[in-house]
Amino acid sequence: MDLTQLQHDADAIVTSRTLGYDQKVRRLAGLAVEALPYPALSAATREALDKRVICDMFEGHRPYAPRYVLPDYAKALRQGSRHLELDPPVDLDDALSFLTILYGHVPSVTTYPVYLGDLDALLEPFVPAEMTVEQYLAKKAADGDLIDVTPSAPALYPGHAPLPPRTIDHQPAPSAPEPAPRLTPTGTTIAPFPGPRTRRGD
Repeated sequence: MDLTQLQHDADAIVTSRTLGYDQKVRRLAGLAVEALPYPALSAATREALDKRVICDMFEGHRPYAPRYVLPDYAKALRQGSRHLELDPPVDLDDALSFLTILYGHVPSVTTYPVYLGDLDALLEPFVPAEMTVEQYLAKKAADGDLIDVTPSAPALYPGHAPLPPRTIDHQPAPSAPEPAPRLTPTGTTIAPFPGPRTRRGD
């Protein structure tokens, strides 16, 4: 890829009116990776790749992030992270903030971890035995850490005051075209929603 083509492709991504910010960032990163030379391959490996006997997952010429990572979140919560300058959390709020920050730094091709850990086991040491969900929500609401999006209704928990009803000017919505039917690939079964899924791919 020459410089002119690289600039043209980058400009098309930056000026796109259909891509979101995160999509643009990822596509620009992918464009940079594609500009790097492909790793040297043996003749047998190249033949297998061309015949699709093996697959490089279409993750660019120089993959730099693993596809699946299983971090030891429990160890991180116990010891903190010197790299991220995070001290070990001391309460539930600290633990939730700690994990949220940590998730954003787990290397992944999706830019977010595919494994979040056993949250029940991870957070249980930080939850007082006598604390209920309602008490925790009430505490967060009192601290101003929650944005209340519940509809006007009687108080749901202490400290919750329903908002006054809003006046909405209902205008008839313009008719929208019927969506095209979703095509299902041959051999693929899509489970109804909601419904139990007993194994991946059901």
